[in-house]
Amino acid sequence: MTRRFLIAGWSIAAPALVAAWLLSQPGLPAAAMTGPAESQWLNQTAGLIEAARTRAPVGEFRERVIAQREWLRDIVRAGQGRDELRALHVNLVLLQTLLQSAADCHQAGRILCPPDLMRQLEAQLARARSGLTILEN
Repeated sequence: MTRRFLIAGWSIAAPALVAAWLLSQPGLPAAAMTGPAESQWLNQTAGLIEAARTRAPVGEFRERVIAQREWLRDIVRAGQGRDELRALHVNLVLLQTLLQSAADCHQAGRILCPPDLMRQLEAQLARARSGLTILEN
């Protein structure tokens, strides 16, 4: 009986622990943070999508989404006038909009996104990454 409780308790606590860890990290390891700002932004956004998947606490998640939005604003401003970045920046803005939608989906103090929104987030992340890959090559 105790063993089942521990396993059940872990299965309930594990997503919260993963989400807390993801939200407490400033981003990915330094080795992954050496690319352009767009690449770094995408890496951190991937962490936020994972946090949404694991039902992160609403307050922390919203704070990170706001920080991502401000960072993206700076990235887009820095890239103004560079036509080759325009399509990528449009994809990043669409991804940020989906992240904001995810921040608005919550229940009992945790992020709880509908499956369709999670699919959209994943698909948009893949589109943005492919656009970045094209630019880097």
